[in-house]
Amino acid sequence: MIILLASLLAGISIALLLYAMFSKKASETNNMRSRLENIRSEQMSIDMYLSREEEREKKRRMPELSDIPFYDRVVKPATHTIATHILRLTPWKLADQIRRRLVLAGKVEVWSVNGVVIVWAAMIVMGGFLAFVYASDNDMPFVQMISVVILGVAIGGLIPFAMLNSLIRKRQKSIQKQLPEVLDLMCVSVQAGLSFDGSLKHITNRMEGPLIDEFKHMMRDIRMGMSRKIAMRSFSNRIDLPEVRLFVTDIIQAEQLGTNMSTTMEAQADNMRELRRQRAKAAALRAPIKILFPLILFIFPAIFVVTLLPRLMMLQETLLK
Repeated sequence: MIILLASLLAGISIALLLYAMFSKKASETNNMRSRLENIRSEQMSIDMYLSREEEREKKRRMPELSDIPFYDRVVKPATHTIATHILRLTPWKLADQIRRRLVLAGKVEVWSVNGVVIVWAAMIVMGGFLAFVYASDNDMPFVQMISVVILGVAIGGLIPFAMLNSLIRKRQKSIQKQLPEVLDLMCVSVQAGLSFDGSLKHITNRMEGPLIDEFKHMMRDIRMGMSRKIAMRSFSNRIDLPEVRLFVTDIIQAEQLGTNMSTTMEAQADNMRELRRQRAKAAALRAPIKILFPLILFIFPAIFVVTLLPRLMMLQETLLK
């Protein structure tokens, strides 16, 4: 009997102990769940508050319609729309040609193809309109009027390309003038122990000009992961000069063959100096031919007037007597 009572008490005590343990775990789990729910609710309230604050900040930062300039509000979107429609009607070869000329002129980051197309279309319309007004004022026949209008349209369409070609020639002359000096400095830097990239960085930090801008562009392409060969080919294509192509070809061959960069740079500097001397000699030889037309048009008539007019007046007086 005593054994049964002891075993019963032991079972009851074990059951109570297990119940206490499980109830404690259950309460801890419930507390954990309640805490998680509270944290989630607090996070949701914080997110909602932050989203409302962001919306308010955006509304505060968003300018009113009256604060936006008229150019950004009306002119710029209208111009972009017109340029897009005109560019769709423009042959793709002409668009590529305009883009190529902008690259050669160094204006690809300043002017856009759409803007040049708008100016080109506007000049065509203006040339045709001015030619039509001129033909109408002079009472020309219909066929002659059509010819004058076509001529005005052609002249108006050629003016933007003539301006781009003038900018390209001016930029290429500036690069030709600066190239020998830059190559001399690069040769001295390489002979002093700098690498090719080090000499380029040293020169671009201390000089300015279109050639220096293209060198900076090439170095930026190399830093962004482009191979040196492709970056230098792109550099040559953006300038499109025989001297630059020769320089790029020699540098690429020197790197591929592993020849001495100092010797290559010295040879390139000598070649560029010799080319500059040859260009100066050619310009000096062309000078007498160029000065012949101003002499004929402006100087010779004045000389004839000064020398022959008194003789003619004296001859006239003699004949009248």
